[in-house]
Amino acid sequence: MKDYQFLSLFFVIFLGVMLGNLASTFVTAQVTAYQLNQAAEQLRLAAEEEQIIRNMEADKAKAMLKQLREKNRAQLVDERSKSKKGREMLRSCRDWRAQFESTPNEYTRKEADRQCELYSKYLQTGR
Repeated sequence: MKDYQFLSLFFVIFLGVMLGNLASTFVTAQVTAYQLNQAAEQLRLAAEEEQIIRNMEADKAKAMLKQLREKNRAQLVDERSKSKKGREMLRSCRDWRAQFESTPNEYTRKEADRQCELYSKYLQTGR
């Protein structure tokens, strides 16, 4: 074999190996990119599920807190209505309503409304 045949054979083998390595690297990069996309999608779905669970837990906690507040508010209203001041204010409201029923005029109506409003406000706020 002559020198140029060895040289051309060397270049053909060299180009074949180089193209094989490039093809292998390209395929490896594509597979890696696909796997990364799959992993990213799984992470995104897991994060969405976690957020949904957190939102459900937060909604449940809010509902429980609302129920607790309502229960406490109802308990406070009950305590205030049974207190000495609450009983006096209720009595005043009823007395002014009875006065308005017996002598209906503008003054007794306004005073009955005012006394009953004060009682209602006391039950709700304690003031």
